[in-house]
Amino acid sequence: MKEAKELFVKNGFSRLKRTHNYYKVDHDFYTVIYFQRKSDGSAYFVNVAFIPSFWSRDC
Repeated sequence: MKEAKELFVKNGFSRLKRTHNYYKVDHDFYTVIYFQRKSDGSAYFVNVAFIPSFWSRDC
């Protein structure tokens, strides 16, 4: 995960608190990358979301 952190931070992503989750605001979109670890720790799943900044919780 150290290499992933270096890669994302180098490319302008911010880390969400002390997790392995990253986000970046670019133009009118949030890009979110969420690493989900398998319960036995043998693998990670990568979830990616592109969310328009005008989207709100009230939609």
